[in-house]
Amino acid sequence: TEAPTVRIVLNALALSDAEAAVSLAPTWGKGYVRLGDALVALGRGEEAARAFEKAVECGEGPVKKEAREKLEEAKKGLGWH
Repeated sequence: TEAPTVRIVLNALALSDAEAAVSLAPTWGKGYVRLGDALVALGRGEEAARAFEKAVECGEGPVKKEAREKLEEAKKGLGWH
């Protein structure tokens, strides 16, 4: 069907945008959260966990909290917990 193809393309575009964001602003925690989200959507859990770890390192306040929660979820999905 068409919907999964569209979803794959949108996820790939999200990944490209997030990669550009962290390249341009390597200390912006939200960029790493977005990168992690895109990687999760593409089934790339280990890479997503690393992105969320970087987001925890760089993020502040609500971004850091969001990153911690997503990191824990990613680790559970990988069986790391």
